[in-house]
Amino acid sequence: MEQGLPYIFDTVTTTVILGTFPSIKSRGECYYNHPKNLFWPIIAECFNNGNPLISADERYACLLKHHLGLWDVVASCEFESRSSLDSKIIPTSIIYNDFNILRQNCPKLKRIIFSSKNAEKFFKKYLRQKTLSSDLHRWLDSLEKATLPSTSPAYAGMPAAEKFQRWKDALLDL
Repeated sequence: MEQGLPYIFDTVTTTVILGTFPSIKSRGECYYNHPKNLFWPIIAECFNNGNPLISADERYACLLKHHLGLWDVVASCEFESRSSLDSKIIPTSIIYNDFNILRQNCPKLKRIIFSSKNAEKFFKKYLRQKTLSSDLHRWLDSLEKATLPSTSPAYAGMPAAEKFQRWKDALLDL
């Protein structure tokens, strides 16, 4: 069973960026840690005067300073093979993160940004769970939501420059 990363948010977080599950390069290290992933260059461009954010601590501090958080929909899962692809996750192995933690720790949360269509899809599956409390469901439904293109190099359905611009436009509009 592969384990995800801990959440990055605090009591003043207003926006949480939700992914699906960390890539192999990220597991146990830092969210979006693949060197060709556009996520951290976009964050640096928007919130750090374009200066690269190198360490996990520096990256996470930048996000929190701007009231942004990070987390994944899936807490742990198994893959069909050694992979970073969401399509290789074995559906019956999925253990979702407990979004009560988000509600309890982020009283100022206004919106969720999904870091890909897959993250949104997995989140919708989470919402369909019969064990989800109606209070939590209502709270999650009340949040603004947006879905942006994956910043992963594995997503080739959009040119990198267009992904970069769509993310930049969304983040600077918060």
